[in-house]
Amino acid sequence: MRYLLTIKEPSFEVTGTYVATRDGSMRIDIEADGQRVFSEGVHDGQAWQWTAGEGIALQDNKSAAALRHGIELPGRFFLLQDLHQSGEKVNLDSGEWLATTRVRSIEHNIEIPEGYFLAD
Repeated sequence: MRYLLTIKEPSFEVTGTYVATRDGSMRIDIEADGQRVFSEGVHDGQAWQWTAGEGIALQDNKSAAALRHGIELPGRFFLLQDLHQSGEKVNLDSGEWLATTRVRSIEHNIEIPEGYFLAD
């Protein structure tokens, strides 16, 4: 999937291109005034980061886990069937009837490994 982003902060505005694949790779490029100023990604499990001043630098496992977070949560790439086949617990209740419509709930508990953070 590919997202084109506009990020607006009080003191600046940048654009970004976020690309991710079902195999767990992702990359985001940030541009300011038409110039790339920052990129980061994860490929084959290895996180990396690029800046104009420092070039490419490999990142640690904590960084890789944070970048994978955006890919792995359900609803982006993976169907409930995919989650179940990967060994995650996905439960579908028997449901209840509201008028003529059967309403069912899905329970999916996400276990967040140590070092896997959502945001600082």
